Amino acid sequence: MADATGPLHDADLRITGAETHDNSVSFEVLARVLDGMQQTVYLLAAAQDPRLAAKRRFQPSQQLRDTYRLSALVPQAGSFAVPIVIGTGQMDLPVLPSLHPEQMLATFQELLAAVSVDVWDRFYQLVPDGSFRTRLMRQMLAYFPKAGERWGFGFRAGGRDEVSLDARAARHVSTWLQAATVGDEAVMSIIGELQEIDFAANTLRVLYRPTGREIDCVYDPDIEGVMIENRRDNVQVTGRFVLDSQGNPEKLSEVTRIEAVDLSPMTIETVEAGGRMLRLTPPLTVLPSLDEDSGQLFVAMAPELGLDAFAYTRDELLDEIDAQLMLLWDEFAQEEPERLTSAAQALRLTLLHRIEEPIHHAT
Repeated sequence: MADATGPLHDADLRITGAETHDNSVSFEVLARVLDGMQQTVYLLAAAQDPRLAAKRRFQPSQQLRDTYRLSALVPQAGSFAVPIVIGTGQMDLPVLPSLHPEQMLATFQELLAAVSVDVWDRFYQLVPDGSFRTRLMRQMLAYFPKAGERWGFGFRAGGRDEVSLDARAARHVSTWLQAATVGDEAVMSIIGELQEIDFAANTLRVLYRPTGREIDCVYDPDIEGVMIENRRDNVQVTGRFVLDSQGNPEKLSEVTRIEAVDLSPMTIETVEAGGRMLRLTPPLTVLPSLDEDSGQLFVAMAPELGLDAFAYTRDELLDEIDAQLMLLWDEFAQEEPERLTSAAQALRLTLLHRIEEPIHHAT
């Protein structure tokens, strides 16, 4: 039996980054992380029980909820640190000893650590069941910081060193998820207006603007837990595809992600590529849009810096922005002024005013 002295406290969540510079955190960010962590812990606990692995849809039982319920105590001053307790201390412990709530917090931190340093093998060891592994990855993508967001979070349990995560963590998970669900086969992302969802058949239909044709997409029922709610919004669907004779997508199967098209501002404070880092002061904020012709490309422009980037996904757009800024820095800011045209000299001065390269990492 668990002690009846109350829940166990041995963990802290810390929201970090520019989002917290004024000692506040938006409700949206805080709710997203707290709920996402809770659902991840439920899934991680259920993954240890072979009786649950075969279930097509997973809903945590009341006992599992009581045992692994996370609660936040009064936040600490500084970078918005939130002490966390798990369980209520009033119920029988789970049948499997490995699921003790104290151990669950440590296992959750190990899972985050594997993502943070991009170590797939460790993630696989912690969650050997393939079904729960993909569910966990999809859940993480729902609450990890997205490309261009100005916040991250750190988690510490049991006196261990804190694990820190930022938008790079979501990219690691996205890559793993693609490999786990469709392997090395061709994968693409399309943007379309959501027309219909059939939850019984696990299909949805989107209107694909370049051809004006509706495309059926077959998805895994696990995706329903993170599926967008609005029925007439633009959505981006990623998965294995079938092309018609003109090279246009005709059908999507083995869908790995379904998400609302995110055109919120992207803020770039640092650029990292090839073992080098650039710092922008003040940070560059761009407002992505979709290209007018096809509606399939994310576009970001900053004419004052010579930036004109486009890509098929928001994550890829951030990668392209990083690559372009590094290229502009090398080709213009590092060039001798007399070798440049007058327009290029003006760009050089702007780049030197906004960007510095303070750190040289070893490659």
